Amino acid sequence: MDKERKEVSRGEVPTAAWERLVRLVPGLAGYQGREKIREADKIFRSALAEKLSQLQGRVEEVKEDLVGRKDLHFLPQLDLLTRRMAQSRDTITFSSYGYSGAFDLAHTGKPELERIYRYDLSLAEQLDGLGRMVEEFSSQASREGVRPEAIQGLEKALKDFMDHLAKRAEAQRG
Repeated sequence: MDKERKEVSRGEVPTAAWERLVRLVPGLAGYQGREKIREADKIFRSALAEKLSQLQGRVEEVKEDLVGRKDLHFLPQLDLLTRRMAQSRDTITFSSYGYSGAFDLAHTGKPELERIYRYDLSLAEQLDGLGRMVEEFSSQASREGVRPEAIQGLEKALKDFMDHLAKRAEAQRG
């Protein structure tokens, strides 16, 4: 265990979850190891918030298209969805960062970092899934129009993501 802590303190812990997470979050690669965990957390949260902002933009484009076609039926539901996306983005952006209080860095080893990275990876993958849903929704809306079940699916996926995000600090503590 002491060997693992020394590896972690020197930033020598390329875990499987970390390697997959780095592929999903640009700019994260240089922040491995416990001393840089605050910076890594900030970059990770910024990437999640940016992705949410992009997804919100795609839904806004669908809304604009609907207004252009004078099809206003689903605008209230889409407005609510985009407001929730903005609130979610702001929650991520303005939450405290750095895993402060989640664990004592002196007692952090490879298993603890792997657990944190696995959880963050699951969040990134869940947000990627939401992204695929938004792209499909946008595509379908331009081809066939908006379907209420598609909006409900996006609302549920966003809620599930935010619920998962809310449990992040608990998962960091183990």
